[in-house]
Amino acid sequence: MSADSGQDSIRAWLVLAETGTPLGSKVNKYTTRMPGWEKRLTKILRTLWGWRKKAGNCPTCGVPNMIYKVRKDGDNKGRVFAKCSAHDGFRWLDEPAPDTKTYPVEEPPKPFEPEPGTVEPENLIDALLGADAAAPGELDHTEPDEPTPVRTSQPERIPNPEQQEAIDVSVEGAVRVLAPPGSGKTYVIAHRYTKMLADGIDPADILAVTFSKVMANELLERIVELNPAVLGTDAEKQICTIHAACYRILRAEGDRRNVAKFWQVKALLQEIAEKVWVPAEERPGWDEIMGWMDTAKANAKSSEDDLEFFKVALGAFHGANLHTARVMYDKEMEKKRLLTFSDMLFEIEQKLISDAAFRDKMQVKYKHCIIDEAQDLSEQAMRILITFSFEPGNNPVYGGY
Repeated sequence: MSADSGQDSIRAWLVLAETGTPLGSKVNKYTTRMPGWEKRLTKILRTLWGWRKKAGNCPTCGVPNMIYKVRKDGDNKGRVFAKCSAHDGFRWLDEPAPDTKTYPVEEPPKPFEPEPGTVEPENLIDALLGADAAAPGELDHTEPDEPTPVRTSQPERIPNPEQQEAIDVSVEGAVRVLAPPGSGKTYVIAHRYTKMLADGIDPADILAVTFSKVMANELLERIVELNPAVLGTDAEKQICTIHAACYRILRAEGDRRNVAKFWQVKALLQEIAEKVWVPAEERPGWDEIMGWMDTAKANAKSSEDDLEFFKVALGAFHGANLHTARVMYDKEMEKKRLLTFSDMLFEIEQKLISDAAFRDKMQVKYKHCIIDEAQDLSEQAMRILITFSFEPGNNPVYGGY
């Protein structure tokens, strides 16, 4: 699959073939369609199949074990494990594979035999297209397509010519850098940030964002290594995720809502669904309702103008009900002084659309926007960041609203 805002990002999941349901939580992997992507995707496929083979099936119910990755900080962070959701059977996947008699795993069906004289495929991409697949490689519980960065204290490291070009390019205008995983994008961004400061740009004028908290922390660490004076200043808080940036802006504008807990959103939407969808057999799940609300927000549709949007997508019955449910939901969330991550982007975009003074204020504050891993950001996030980067009074993104 490809990411929302661009066709350069490829993601791979393990799923149950019968249902398409993911066979794990947060174990998807990605690469970009840049030179060498076939080898990187081959490594991803080998790793995923290695996980599947070692995870096996539950000996009690025969269902494929689910696969997870430890996300919390600690000694086991990043390790991959498997267990059955009904019968546990926990085991680490970086330990020796279990006896296949205990954890049976069917080998994938062999593709047709190649004609005599044909060349053996060099990678699994070719193999998936018809040649005999090679055996999966050793289990790799690190991200195969983005090598773990090796922290170095050698200040004499010299950027290569392509990296130096990206570091030095003029800030007068937009710049897009396309580079494959492992090519030093974060290194370049940290040094470009440093170059901008050396050229007299105030760090308070720079917003540097990326998609995930892990990447934001790494970017901050690298920038602070080169620019220790940034630590403890307001500029430090502007090296973050897009959601953190939007939430901090809302707080600075006087918004005192807190981030809703998972169970709070679930309970509220289940209660609303029972009131709106009658009969019960027509009632969607709370997460499906939430997904459509978030889709409307990502398309800059408020609860005042989303009725037609929902009707076109879902028909008159579900469209009208979803509109009603969102009105009730927004009212209750406001009363409880809560918001979600999708609200953070939605609220900022609504203010950019409708409030010229706010838009000018943001364009004065964030004179320069640096975006890491831009292919992972949504179109909405890109609209917001691009608008921030324009001069005050310049509004081509929302000019038609």
